[in-house]
Amino acid sequence: EAQFHLTILVQALAEKGVADAQLELGMTYYSSKSEKQDYKQAFEWFEKAALQGYAKAQYWLGDLYHNGFGITQNRLQAKEWYEKAALQEHAQGDDFCGHAADSPRFGPGRLVRQRLSR
Repeated sequence: EAQFHLTILVQALAEKGVADAQLELGMTYYSSKSEKQDYKQAFEWFEKAALQGYAKAQYWLGDLYHNGFGITQNRLQAKEWYEKAALQEHAQGDDFCGHAADSPRFGPGRLVRQRLSR
């Protein structure tokens, strides 16, 4: 019962625009351990948080684009979202920048190193 109330609270906060709650709700829909797995719903919630500049959500949105989960696969879009996360020093986003578009121009760690050297 406590889990049910927590889920209702997270849903309410997400609907009010709280990025942490939007990410949490997106992860609930994304998780294969969840009986509510729904990549389209995960995409919608990750996108809302990502558009607010939330690096973790930007990474996960990149992941959905990269793998084509809940959305048409688009490696260039994935790279853009991974880069946005990386520029906020999100390590996984930085690691995946190069793999997303199959481009050697973006190697692991490059974006974070550039930002820190400025």
